Parts: sequence; structure tokens; C-alpha cells
Amino acid sequence: NILNDSIRRLDRNQAGGYSSFMSLRSFLCLSLLLHGGCGLLGPSRNPQVTEAVRNQLKDKHFITVVYEGVTKKEGGVENVFRFQQSALLDEALVELKQRVSDRGPIQSILESQRLPDSGSFKGEDLTKIGKASGADILILGHYSTRSREGLLSTRQEHKLILRAISLQSLEVINSVQTEALGDDEWKKLARVLFRER
Repeated sequence: NILNDSIRRLDRNQAGGYSSFMSLRSFLCLSLLLHGGCGLLGPSRNPQVTEAVRNQLKDKHFITVVYEGVTKKEGGVENVFRFQQSALLDEALVELKQRVSDRGPIQSILESQRLPDSGSFKGEDLTKIGKASGADILILGHYSTRSREGLLSTRQEHKLILRAISLQSLEVINSVQTEALGDDEWKKLARVLFRER
């Protein structure tokens, strides 16, 4: 282990005693984490996985759909189609130089769809979306807000999830999420989904 070898070679007397030794040890640990691709400071990017994801998304035709989990008055959650966020994803994909299909041909499918909390489509609906839109891959976004009761107050937890789903095999190619909020987050998340960041 590189870290242990470096620490063993360190002369405590020259380093200025125990506190300097521990400071140097902390510095070495942090350096290795930053350069070693450790997931503590951000997602680890395995080059083989990145290449596999990029290959599956290369030269494909996409369609984007975003749903939001909305709390109903009578309780429970209902997922509602969000045009503005879907348009933001369209824009993000165009900026990534991807071909994007219009949602018009699948509007009836979107309106008839009652999604579970996860925002997932049934397999037969994914097949219909693929045939109607001519797209190869569905970029499905799901946005949810949950209230968490704390000791002193209630706080809102937000989550954005973005998935790339093959409309032929019905397999999830990649999935990413963030707890950040705002329109720009959809664009950032799209770049991460495509492994461009």
C-alpha cells in the first residue's frame, strides 16, 4: 500500500512531532482520495463503464419525458407530466448533439398513463412509445418532493432522477440522480447521464 509505505518512511523527528505527522498523514490520505477516483468526493468513473454507456447511446434517436410526483389532497402521490422540464431535457440533448423526437405522437400514451411512485412505464407502454415516436431510447425524468418531519421543523427533500431506457430491449442503460433543485439541474444531470461529465 503506497500510503502505508509513505507513512512508515516518514521520520517523526524531522516532521516536527506527532501533530505534524498526523497532518501529513491526513494530507496524504486526502491526496490519494482525490487522485484515486474514490467515490467519497464524487462518483467514480470506471472508463469501461463510461465507454459502454456512451456506445449504447451513440447514434440513437431519443424522446424525453419528465414526470413529477405531486401529493394529492386526499393523500398519496400522483405523477403528473411536466412539459417545461421535458423541454429542458430536449434542449440539453440538442446541446449534446443528439437527435430528439417530438412528443406529439405519444401524447395519448402520456395522458393515459397512471405511473407508480417510481415514475416507471409498463413494458407494453415503452414498446408503444418506441413505435409511435420512432425513438430508440426514452430519457425518463422523475421529480419528487417529500416532507420529512424533524424534531423542530418539517423540511422538504427533493430528488431528480434521470434514466436512459432502451425502447427495444426495455433495459435501463444508465440512471443518475441528484438532490439539487432548479431548471439547470436537468441539463447538468443529462450531461452526467451521457457520461460527458
